[in-house]
Amino acid sequence: MGRIRYVKKGKEKFVYYLLWEEMNLIKIGVGSLLRIQNLRSILPFETVLVEKIKCKTLSEAYSLEKKLHKQYEARQFKNEWFKYPLENNTPDSSHR
Repeated sequence: MGRIRYVKKGKEKFVYYLLWEEMNLIKIGVGSLLRIQNLRSILPFETVLVEKIKCKTLSEAYSLEKKLHKQYEARQFKNEWFKYPLENNTPDSSHR
């Protein structure tokens, strides 16, 4: 079994939902706040950070991301992008 890597303070990892409203697509990914901010600035379209779920370990973040991708695979558009709304109009952080 692999070593659990805890996230250092200031480098917290989140599972995030970024909404591209014009196309009704939402991205479910893993990243730090800096990664989310950088991603939003380089995308050639406006996005809205709908939700971020703080995780204690990197493996927890990737596990949750994988679980959410599986849960919404019927709505998958391409890679980490899904057709929005997912279910019940908003993401639900009670997936853990």
